Amino acid sequence: MTYKIGDKVRVKKWEDLESKYEVDEYGEICFDVGFATGMRKYCGKELVIKDVWMDIYTCHGNSFSWQDWMFEEELSIEAVVENNVSLIEVLNRKVYRLKEVENSIKALKTKAKVSHSISHRLEGDMVTLTPNQAVIDFAVEELERERALLMSYLEKCTITVPNKEVQ
Repeated sequence: MTYKIGDKVRVKKWEDLESKYEVDEYGEICFDVGFATGMRKYCGKELVIKDVWMDIYTCHGNSFSWQDWMFEEELSIEAVVENNVSLIEVLNRKVYRLKEVENSIKALKTKAKVSHSISHRLEGDMVTLTPNQAVIDFAVEELERERALLMSYLEKCTITVPNKEVQ
Protein backbone atom coordinates (compact mmCIF):
# COMPACT_ATOMS: atom_id res chain seq x y z
CA MET A 1 0.00 0.00 0.00
CA THR A 2 1.42 3.31 -1.09
CA TYR A 3 -1.20 5.71 0.21
CA LYS A 4 -2.99 6.35 3.48
CA ILE A 5 -6.32 7.95 4.40
CA GLY A 6 -6.36 11.63 3.47
CA ASP A 7 -3.65 11.38 0.79
CA LYS A 8 -4.30 13.14 -2.50
CA VAL A 9 -3.81 10.98 -5.59
CA ARG A 10 -4.11 11.65 -9.31
CA VAL A 11 -5.77 9.05 -11.52
CA LYS A 12 -3.69 8.17 -14.59
CA LYS A 13 -4.80 9.50 -17.96
CA TRP A 14 -6.89 7.08 -19.98
CA GLU A 15 -4.34 7.05 -22.81
CA ASP A 16 -1.66 5.89 -20.36
CA LEU A 17 -3.86 3.14 -18.95
CA GLU A 18 -5.07 2.02 -22.37
CA SER A 19 -1.52 1.78 -23.72
CA LYS A 20 -0.32 -0.36 -20.83
CA TYR A 21 -3.31 -2.63 -20.12
CA GLU A 22 -5.68 -4.60 -22.35
CA VAL A 23 -9.11 -3.05 -22.87
CA ASP A 24 -11.99 -5.48 -23.35
CA GLU A 25 -14.95 -5.18 -25.75
CA TYR A 26 -16.86 -3.17 -23.10
CA GLY A 27 -14.10 -0.56 -22.82
CA GLU A 28 -12.94 -1.78 -19.42
CA ILE A 29 -9.51 -2.83 -18.22
CA CYS A 30 -9.72 -6.28 -16.65
CA PHE A 31 -6.65 -6.22 -14.46
CA ASP A 32 -6.94 -7.21 -10.81
CA VAL A 33 -10.00 -5.26 -9.54
CA GLY A 34 -10.48 -3.73 -12.99
CA PHE A 35 -10.93 -0.23 -14.31
CA ALA A 36 -14.63 0.23 -15.12
CA THR A 37 -15.89 2.58 -17.83
CA GLY A 38 -17.46 4.77 -15.14
CA MET A 39 -14.00 5.42 -13.71
CA ARG A 40 -12.85 7.12 -16.91
CA LYS A 41 -14.35 10.46 -15.88
CA TYR A 42 -11.78 10.56 -13.06
CA CYS A 43 -8.80 10.13 -15.39
CA GLY A 44 -6.32 12.95 -14.85
CA LYS A 45 -8.29 14.16 -11.82
CA GLU A 46 -7.23 14.36 -8.21
CA LEU A 47 -8.97 12.24 -5.60
CA VAL A 48 -8.62 11.96 -1.82
CA ILE A 49 -8.24 8.54 -0.18
CA LYS A 50 -11.23 7.86 2.06
CA ASP A 51 -10.48 4.33 3.23
CA VAL A 52 -7.83 1.64 2.81
CA TRP A 53 -8.52 -2.09 2.91
CA MET A 54 -5.73 -4.52 2.05
CA ASP A 55 -4.60 -3.34 -1.41
CA ILE A 56 -7.80 -1.47 -2.26
CA TYR A 57 -8.65 2.18 -1.73
CA THR A 58 -11.94 4.02 -1.72
CA CYS A 59 -11.97 7.72 -2.46
CA HIS A 60 -14.25 10.60 -1.54
CA GLY A 61 -16.85 11.47 -4.16
CA ASN A 62 -17.30 8.02 -5.72
CA SER A 63 -17.93 4.39 -4.81
CA PHE A 64 -15.28 2.73 -6.99
CA SER A 65 -12.48 0.48 -5.75
CA TRP A 66 -9.04 1.80 -6.65
CA GLN A 67 -5.54 0.32 -6.64
CA ASP A 68 -2.01 1.73 -6.82
CA TRP A 69 -1.61 0.92 -10.54
CA MET A 70 -4.48 3.30 -11.35
CA PHE A 71 -2.72 6.33 -9.87
CA GLU A 72 0.13 8.41 -11.22
CA GLU A 73 3.38 7.90 -9.42
CA GLU A 74 4.22 10.78 -7.16
CA LEU A 75 7.60 12.38 -7.77
CA SER A 76 9.60 13.95 -5.01
CA ILE A 77 10.49 17.64 -5.29
CA GLU A 78 14.12 16.60 -5.76
CA ALA A 79 13.25 14.32 -8.68
CA VAL A 80 11.11 17.00 -10.33
CA VAL A 81 13.84 19.62 -9.93
CA GLU A 82 16.50 17.23 -11.28
CA ASN A 83 14.33 16.34 -14.30
CA ASN A 84 13.56 19.99 -14.97
CA VAL A 85 17.22 21.04 -14.71
CA SER A 86 18.04 18.46 -17.40
CA LEU A 87 15.13 19.67 -19.50
CA ILE A 88 16.21 23.29 -19.08
CA GLU A 89 19.73 22.39 -20.26
CA VAL A 90 18.29 20.70 -23.36
CA LEU A 91 15.98 23.66 -24.01
CA ASN A 92 18.86 26.11 -23.64
CA ARG A 93 20.87 24.17 -26.25
CA LYS A 94 17.84 24.13 -28.58
CA VAL A 95 17.29 27.89 -28.12
CA TYR A 96 20.98 28.56 -28.78
CA ARG A 97 20.83 26.42 -31.97
CA LEU A 98 17.64 28.22 -32.99
CA LYS A 99 19.44 31.57 -32.71
CA GLU A 100 22.33 30.21 -34.80
CA VAL A 101 19.89 29.00 -37.45
CA GLU A 102 18.04 32.33 -37.54
CA ASN A 103 21.32 34.24 -37.88
CA SER A 104 22.42 31.93 -40.72
CA ILE A 105 19.09 32.48 -42.49
CA LYS A 106 19.47 36.27 -42.19
CA ALA A 107 23.04 36.12 -43.48
CA LEU A 108 22.10 33.95 -46.47
CA LYS A 109 19.12 36.11 -47.36
CA THR A 110 21.29 39.22 -47.17
CA LYS A 111 23.94 37.56 -49.35
CA ALA A 112 21.28 36.60 -51.90
CA LYS A 113 19.91 40.16 -52.04
CA VAL A 114 23.31 41.79 -52.41
CA SER A 115 24.35 39.26 -55.04
CA HIS A 116 27.96 40.38 -54.95
CA SER A 117 31.09 38.51 -55.87
CA ILE A 118 33.41 37.08 -53.26
CA SER A 119 37.12 37.38 -53.94
CA HIS A 120 39.42 34.68 -52.68
CA ARG A 121 43.18 34.30 -53.09
CA LEU A 122 44.12 30.75 -54.05
CA GLU A 123 47.84 29.89 -54.48
CA GLY A 124 48.72 33.33 -55.75
CA ASP A 125 45.85 33.54 -58.23
CA MET A 126 42.77 35.67 -57.63
CA VAL A 127 39.57 33.65 -57.93
CA THR A 128 36.15 35.29 -57.96
CA LEU A 129 33.24 33.29 -56.63
CA THR A 130 29.64 34.33 -57.14
CA PRO A 131 27.05 32.84 -54.80
CA ASN A 132 24.77 30.49 -56.69
CA GLN A 133 21.17 31.57 -55.98
CA ALA A 134 19.88 27.98 -56.09
CA VAL A 135 22.43 26.89 -53.47
CA ILE A 136 21.54 29.83 -51.24
CA ASP A 137 17.81 29.11 -51.61
CA PHE A 138 18.39 25.45 -50.76
CA ALA A 139 20.42 26.36 -47.66
CA VAL A 140 17.73 28.81 -46.53
CA GLU A 141 15.03 26.15 -46.99
CA GLU A 142 17.03 23.62 -44.96
CA LEU A 143 17.61 26.13 -42.18
CA GLU A 144 13.94 27.16 -42.21
CA ARG A 145 12.99 23.48 -41.86
CA GLU A 146 15.35 23.08 -38.89
CA ARG A 147 14.00 26.31 -37.40
CA ALA A 148 10.42 25.00 -37.69
CA LEU A 149 11.39 21.72 -35.99
CA LEU A 150 13.14 23.57 -33.17
CA MET A 151 10.18 25.92 -32.68
CA SER A 152 7.78 22.98 -32.63
CA TYR A 153 9.91 21.20 -30.03
CA LEU A 154 10.17 24.30 -27.83
CA GLU A 155 6.44 25.05 -28.05
CA LYS A 156 5.57 21.53 -26.82
CA CYS A 157 7.87 21.67 -23.80
CA THR A 158 6.41 22.63 -20.47
CA ILE A 159 7.92 22.48 -17.05
CA THR A 160 5.67 21.56 -14.14
CA VAL A 161 6.67 21.88 -10.54
CA PRO A 162 4.39 20.39 -7.88
CA ASN A 163 2.66 22.79 -5.54
CA LYS A 164 4.51 21.67 -2.40
CA GLU A 165 6.85 23.45 -0.07
CA VAL A 166 10.43 22.26 -0.02
CA GLN A 167 11.46 21.31 3.51
